[in-house]
Amino acid sequence: MKGYHELYRVTLADTLLFLIAVLASVRFVLPWLLQTFSQGFRALPESTGSQLQLVLVGFLLQSLIILLILFLVIILRRGLSLKALG
Repeated sequence: MKGYHELYRVTLADTLLFLIAVLASVRFVLPWLLQTFSQGFRALPESTGSQLQLVLVGFLLQSLIILLILFLVIILRRGLSLKALG
């Protein structure tokens, strides 16, 4: 039986899954978010404040998506490890 501490060990597969999630988010999700929010901000007068707000909202949403994907990868990995232990 494996030790409990091995459930939290980061492997190469975990790292690769995380990098794939980050790259997919940057490649596909961020442009879609920026396009969606820029259409919403077009009604606002052009100003530096609205552009800065657009960038910040996009960055925050992308960060949340990356954290969600990472959380799901960890949960799935831990669940598979628990099945292997049990």
